[in-house]
Amino acid sequence: MIWLTTLNENYLVSKIKLKRGFKANAERMAIQYRKDLEIHPCGPLCAFKLADFLKVPVYQATQFLTQPEYITLLSNNCEWSALTMTNVAGVKIILHNPYSSEARQQSDLMHELAHIICNMNTTGIAKRKGSTSK
Repeated sequence: MIWLTTLNENYLVSKIKLKRGFKANAERMAIQYRKDLEIHPCGPLCAFKLADFLKVPVYQATQFLTQPEYITLLSNNCEWSALTMTNVAGVKIILHNPYSSEARQQSDLMHELAHIICNMNTTGIAKRKGSTSK
């Protein structure tokens, strides 16, 4: 992946040059996940259901951050959304901000799942059945 940055009318714009076939493969994988979850090929794919299907544990940050000052930070238009980490057992987990809108939570979780899915496909740890990535 190549990151190009250009100056465009007083702000920087990043352009990503993806590996040939990346978008087509991602679309095929999304269709396969929908099929596996018995969702129409063009139907909405719930990120929480996909995480459950992939056996990726998802936690609300409030399950770990319980002090009132942290809850206040999360709930007051916090810019922090989500993260993926590996726990002490070596399992990848996702933490997300439960105070974000439902749409934002879906987007954040899907973004984190994409990191996990892409890593699985490039390292060969758990290639998806039917995937054409190498």
